[in-house]
Amino acid sequence: MEIKDILEALTTFETGHFPRAALEAAIAQREAITPELLRVLEETKQDRLERLLTESGYMLPFYTAYLLAQFRETRAYPLIVDIFGIPGEGVHDVFGGLVTEDLSRILASVSGGDVSGLHRLIEDSQVNEYVRSAAMRALVVLVAQDVLSREDVIAYFQYLFREGLEREYSFAWDALVSVTSDLYPEELMEDIEQVFAAEMIDEMFIDRAWVRECMASGKEQVLAKLKTDKRQTFIEDTIANLEWWYCFQSPPEPRRQVVHPASAAVKPQKKIGRNDPCPCGSGKKYKQCCGKAKA
Repeated sequence: MEIKDILEALTTFETGHFPRAALEAAIAQREAITPELLRVLEETKQDRLERLLTESGYMLPFYTAYLLAQFRETRAYPLIVDIFGIPGEGVHDVFGGLVTEDLSRILASVSGGDVSGLHRLIEDSQVNEYVRSAAMRALVVLVAQDVLSREDVIAYFQYLFREGLEREYSFAWDALVSVTSDLYPEELMEDIEQVFAAEMIDEMFIDRAWVRECMASGKEQVLAKLKTDKRQTFIEDTIANLEWWYCFQSPPEPRRQVVHPASAAVKPQKKIGRNDPCPCGSGKKYKQCCGKAKA
């Protein structure tokens, strides 16, 4: 396939269709297509997500992020940081599951071990809370892949506990306790206890019992588990990472429904706000529960 044909095939989403051939061609022509993929990121940065927000089915930046992560393309790093560092909810609205599932691995894959962009995302309170969480997780990925030392990352997390994060609740605090626990937080237990005591943690997301369970497992076991955790790896295979997404599965045959005439005029349910309590009864905010699953 020609480069222009690959890009065209990756631009628009078609329900139930996974563009395997185009992705295989992109990977096979890595050197030729990389400048074009970088251009896609530059355009996404410049228009501040405008095309993603207004053009339904525009998928090229999704594929681009994964491909450049697989290529370990460090030139993509500042562009991805700038895009996902755009303040507000727009980033999560358009990228959804990429943020919560794979952004940490994408960031780690393109970082080349440079943590400055990750620190920038983490410490900016205007950045989407799930992006901040992913940047923290990227540091853990870099430890798991022997790029960074556990001790250096623990020292940075200690800085976040003591002064690096704003002193008010956000999901960033939940994420900090979570990622710290993955590195065996023996040096940070006092800091962790203090944020629990200050009610800075949503204990429906992570509680003291979970942290204590990690500690009880022992340092050797926790760090060994880190090395085998598939969430803590670089992006190695774009196709394997994307082909299972629900949107690429063929839709099932529609079932016939008998609709009672009286139900045809029922008003739609009120839209659930991201910060509203989740209607499933979990006690979490909708965005941290079922709303996250639907993202």
